[in-house]
Amino acid sequence: MFEKVKGQLNHIDPGKSAGSSRGRIALCLLGAVVLLAVLSSALVVIPAGHVGVYDLFGKVADPSMAAGIHLVNPLAAVHKISVRTQEVKETVDVPSREGLAVNIDVSLLFSLVHVTINMLTY
Repeated sequence: MFEKVKGQLNHIDPGKSAGSSRGRIALCLLGAVVLLAVLSSALVVIPAGHVGVYDLFGKVADPSMAAGIHLVNPLAAVHKISVRTQEVKETVDVPSREGLAVNIDVSLLFSLVHVTINMLTY
């Protein structure tokens, strides 16, 4: 409660030192939460069979990102694009020369080449 400094008794407020340490702890916790938020937004996971396209303010970076975990600029956007073989099916009813309705099934298999994936724009 009291401290002797150069022959004088000074009153020490125990609540004041405890409050400042609580403030430091709260500030450290806030800093840790902000740091964790920035780091979590900087980590990007590209799943297998996909390629990541790095986009910062509309400018696309030249090399695409392979599958895995990457550390990127938190302000950048990473678009995940599938490079697996995909199939599009379409069924169409068309008239023949005789005027009869003919059912046509069309199937298209395609895949994107990961080397040229950066030419795609959003």
